[in-house]
Amino acid sequence: MNPRLVVSLLFALLTLRSNTFGQPNLIQNGSFENGLTAWTSSGVGLFLGFGGAADGGNFANIQGGGLVYQDFATTPGAIYHLRFAMAGNINWPGPITMDTLWGSNVVAQTTWNPAGHNINNLGWIYTDLDLTASGSQTRLTFENPGALNQQPFLDAISVVQVPEPSNILLLGLAGLVALKRRRPSLGYFP
Repeated sequence: MNPRLVVSLLFALLTLRSNTFGQPNLIQNGSFENGLTAWTSSGVGLFLGFGGAADGGNFANIQGGGLVYQDFATTPGAIYHLRFAMAGNINWPGPITMDTLWGSNVVAQTTWNPAGHNINNLGWIYTDLDLTASGSQTRLTFENPGALNQQPFLDAISVVQVPEPSNILLLGLAGLVALKRRRPSLGYFP
């Protein structure tokens, strides 16, 4: 197979994956720029106008035992891509953990380590998950299973529906046709 073609296809697939499939974000106020609007919470504070946010100027601070969640419309059986950023209290002496629930199931336990980070460099880490909806509405929850001052920070939350594999295949075929049309014909050389 032509190496240029392979590189082009890989680049196209990575580009498609990195732009979250061109789908709209189903999470409202995923970067907390409007405070806690659209979120239900318990034991959650906000850092407002903070230059160290992963996206925008605000982020949520989940205190020990606290949680924040949002319900949104989904299609049963459809796959959704969840992405979020996590950092934490830089004064905590060890790793900080945050649980992520999709519906009632824990789908991730993200751990952030404060070592080497400071107020000017929170060291945000990103988590990416592909999840299947089981109903017409899904609850996305982030909770702090730890102590009061452990405080995971949360920002840049997005959920987008992943296109059906047949749609991705059609995009790939369209890319191949475009590449074929762009290549000049050099004739046949045995």
